Amino acid sequence: MIYQETNLYGADNSGARYMRCIRVFGKKKGKIGDQIIVTVKKAKPHRKVKKGKVYRAVVVQTKGWQKRPFGNSVRFSSNRAVILKRGENIPLGSRVTKFVGFEIRKEGFLKLITLSIGNV
Repeated sequence: MIYQETNLYGADNSGARYMRCIRVFGKKKGKIGDQIIVTVKKAKPHRKVKKGKVYRAVVVQTKGWQKRPFGNSVRFSSNRAVILKRGENIPLGSRVTKFVGFEIRKEGFLKLITLSIGNV
């Protein structure tokens, strides 16, 4: 689960390495597919994302267990998010370098699924 002040890693090539959650939209705790507001703590030089800036992101992996509707559950090794373009549901980077949960599809992030390695 993602709460306020949770640390996340970047899952795309936009340049963000390390982020911190500022707010989860509409809920107190976020799960895979929820939108959050993040601030970038560490970034790669000369990329689209800059350190200290605030962005909107979508959670693609969570460290805790998440139950699925058909009975099983999934758990990833770290908390990861993908930064979105301002005002759109399109990723800022051109590649998603990690697996994403299939719950992303229900939230309408089809472009993100297309750019990813695969869904789990």
